[in-house]
Amino acid sequence: ELTVKHFPLYDDPYHHRKLHPVTLKPIESYRMTFLDLNRYEGKANIRKVFREGREMIMKYTPGMIDPKNKNSVIAANSKDGYTGNILGEFGIMIVNPLACGELILSIA
Repeated sequence: ELTVKHFPLYDDPYHHRKLHPVTLKPIESYRMTFLDLNRYEGKANIRKVFREGREMIMKYTPGMIDPKNKNSVIAANSKDGYTGNILGEFGIMIVNPLACGELILSIA
């Protein structure tokens, strides 16, 4: 079974300037990428992986408002609010890359 989906990034003439000589569409528009979304041994073939201990780090800098302590008398700045920051280190892993592939148009 094959599900076909359009990937607009391949059609973007701003990023892909080499054009097909007949259709004048970006050559990248003719690229086909195949991803195997099956499960192997109960786990997905394509997975989001994290660096241990760095999945999602959330911190905030209190201004005049401290979201965790309404009675706080300490402020890092005079802003009427606070600043939130999120840090995460992650990547995408394909367990079985041999089940994936691409067809790329080659024009000399």
